[in-house]
Amino acid sequence: MITLKYRPEIDGLRALAVVPVIFFHAGFKEFRGGFVGVDIFFVISGYLITTIIINELDAGNFSIIRFYERRARRILPALFFVMLACLPFSWAWLMPRDLVDFAKSIVSVSTFSSNILFWRQSGYFDTAAELKPLLHTWSLAVEEQYYILFPLFLMFSWRLGRRNILALLAIAFCLSLGLAQWGAYNKPSATFYLLLTRGWELLVGGFCAFYLRKHAVSASPVANNIGSSLGFALIVSSIYFFDKQTPFPSLYALVPTLGTALVILYTVSGTGLHRLLSTRVFVGVGLISYSAYLWHQPLFAIVRHRSLTEVPISLMAVLCVLTFPLAYLCWRFVEKPFRGTSFPSRYVFPTSVVGLAAFCATGLWIIFNDGFERNLTPYQKNILTFENYPRQAYYREGSCFLWAEQKADVYKDQCIAPNAPLLWGDSHAAALYPGLSQHQAITQYTAGSCPPLIGVNIRSHPNCTEINDFVMRFVSREKPHTIYLHATWTHYSPEDISNGLQKTIAAIIDESPSIRIVVIGGVPQWGPQGLPSLLARMSWVFPKETPLIAGQKLVSRLGKAREFDRLLAEIVNGFAANAKFVSLIDALCDQDACVAFVDEDRHVVPISWDYGHLTKGGSVYISGILLDRVER
Repeated sequence: MITLKYRPEIDGLRALAVVPVIFFHAGFKEFRGGFVGVDIFFVISGYLITTIIINELDAGNFSIIRFYERRARRILPALFFVMLACLPFSWAWLMPRDLVDFAKSIVSVSTFSSNILFWRQSGYFDTAAELKPLLHTWSLAVEEQYYILFPLFLMFSWRLGRRNILALLAIAFCLSLGLAQWGAYNKPSATFYLLLTRGWELLVGGFCAFYLRKHAVSASPVANNIGSSLGFALIVSSIYFFDKQTPFPSLYALVPTLGTALVILYTVSGTGLHRLLSTRVFVGVGLISYSAYLWHQPLFAIVRHRSLTEVPISLMAVLCVLTFPLAYLCWRFVEKPFRGTSFPSRYVFPTSVVGLAAFCATGLWIIFNDGFERNLTPYQKNILTFENYPRQAYYREGSCFLWAEQKADVYKDQCIAPNAPLLWGDSHAAALYPGLSQHQAITQYTAGSCPPLIGVNIRSHPNCTEINDFVMRFVSREKPHTIYLHATWTHYSPEDISNGLQKTIAAIIDESPSIRIVVIGGVPQWGPQGLPSLLARMSWVFPKETPLIAGQKLVSRLGKAREFDRLLAEIVNGFAANAKFVSLIDALCDQDACVAFVDEDRHVVPISWDYGHLTKGGSVYISGILLDRVER
């Protein structure tokens, strides 16, 4: 067996990957592109693993069994330990639906398919990603799926020669990257999670391995410093300039991946970046980076589940710091012993199979028992039924409320009510439709994640531009006497709102100055767990179950809602009598406490069925307030 020459700067590069990922998941806006750390890991992994394989193939001693043994030693012990540590906290603190989701993730992690599970769970109204303790294991699944296929390909094609192998890999690279570019705009969830659209990133590292096997990149210190510095700049710029709206992994992903490749190729002894990445701090963090990656997401997710309000950023900072001592202990007492010779090879596969089977069995047990829902009180069971709220018919999904990947030609004729006001916006506007339609006929043109902002390009949802242009053509043709503009304003940037809303209002006025424009502020939000889960968990903290009262107020997750209200009001006021702004926060909330329950068909129900999308009762209640304030 050939030992790979140790490069301390590669461990330093791992540190540059893991720290942004952790701070991104913690919610630090300075690391809004920190998700590219995963792409850096893919390139590093592709480089290291390909180097090992081609070295052994060249020497004629490659063993697929030994390869998988190394993978098991590297990946499974720490993964098993973290999953085991998650179990008691998830059992104690997660609601049944979330516990079932966690159990499904245990099963999928144990079968190296968690990326497929999380892709299937990434629907618009599904559980928020930050609440899934094992969400981050999708990247491990991608790697393991890749390493089931890649070594076998090299082993069986080695006799074809280096040139032909590289040609075949180049074809695979182009197909995967091309599919990623198309998918990022058309099938973003599948593109983000699946191997077919991620494999090219591992191949970037593989190409580096093939190149360095036969060549020294440059004998020029100047060229090495320029190449490594450029790579570092590409990585850092993607961390600080990319964000959640960046279509990924599209051609944008070439920035961090090619940056990583340049660092691997040009960071040699004597370069400034080599000195930086080889320091004790960078190497130390890099050595424990795998354990740090494993620990951070469960810590964040379980604390978010436990909190009844938004987790303060100061606590998230503490959890970030706590990740590293936990990672060190895991690396020192779990990773290292199992990677060393003290754990005999003959035990690796049997132990791995038993561990994977045990976790699978545990997950299936929880799933088959419905997350032990029977342990809930009748009050909790009743409240949690709203998590499965029948929104489709109320919001008119698929006809007048479109998914962002759908185009405007999907809108049905039934969306139009003659001589009626127009409701235009995203899914929160769709949630207003059941209430507004109780008071008057309404034309509804709404689409998920598409705010009514003319000229604003939502990069992750490019069809929004076409949808908004379609609605403006309707306005030009029909000239409705009233237009309601509503969205989850806090989900969009203040710059986009400021520019887009002014253009939208101005465009409507140009079509007809007599159109009444009503800009509706955001609704109260209740955290990613959703209001029903919040109410059910409150009964654990405050066990005495008191009758629910319509109009009762609870502390809400207002965050920047009032700040966005002020921005909206300032924009609308600039158009004098042509537009009016209505704040729902002012109407529903006192300080941070907002109306949580309303009357629906003589039953008291939560105002929202998730973090902020309205129930029918909530929509009717808010619409009454809205229309009253519009007429004032």
